[in-house]
Amino acid sequence: MRSAIMIPGTVSYKRDLPPAHYSLKVDSYTLLSSEFGTEKYDGSVFEAGGHKWRLSFYPNGDTKNNGNDHISLYLGIVETDTYNCAWEVNVIFMLFVYNQIEDKCLTIQDCDGGVKRFHEMKKQWGYARLLSLKTFKDSSNGYLFNDSCVWSGDFCYKLLW
Repeated sequence: MRSAIMIPGTVSYKRDLPPAHYSLKVDSYTLLSSEFGTEKYDGSVFEAGGHKWRLSFYPNGDTKNNGNDHISLYLGIVETDTYNCAWEVNVIFMLFVYNQIEDKCLTIQDCDGGVKRFHEMKKQWGYARLLSLKTFKDSSNGYLFNDSCVWSGDFCYKLLW
């Protein structure tokens, strides 16, 4: 299989180990991606590292951020209303696309293992052009299989002094 991920500044590889923190399964991609579907699909809120998070998936790409003809996937921090005014959370994270044929996770992360700083003005990080729709929809690649797909995220927290 040819490399599906070509995002500048990232590395992608396949791994057997499933994500530890959260998975978002979509059972009817066709319904979400149709013209009557949704621009953005938010997964349920989950907790990791004492914070609440959500994966957001754009079935036809985040066109506002140049994601045309691609799948877009973001990790967002949520429920921050009780945080102090100068809050920040520093995270190294990886996003995954489950290959249902190979039973492996395509893993996407920054090349340098870069820390992403979540704060009041930047509550979401991710990739507008994660995977081309052509590659994603080609069932031989295993990402969209029987109209379902699985997205995941893993984290580690980095304390900055």
